[in-house]
Amino acid sequence: MGKHKKDEPAGLAFVGFLILGLAVGIYINQTAVGVLAGLALGFISMAILKSRK
Repeated sequence: MGKHKKDEPAGLAFVGFLILGLAVGIYINQTAVGVLAGLALGFISMAILKSRK
């Protein structure tokens, strides 16, 4: 049961990082490369947070 409570915030954080990554990518460079870089940054941040748990 404790597992479900951990999964929900992780899901919200995942969505938050995706939005943050998109925003950063669009802000830095309004091209597909900039957006992809932002998304990659979001995924990397999420992976680092997950590995710290």
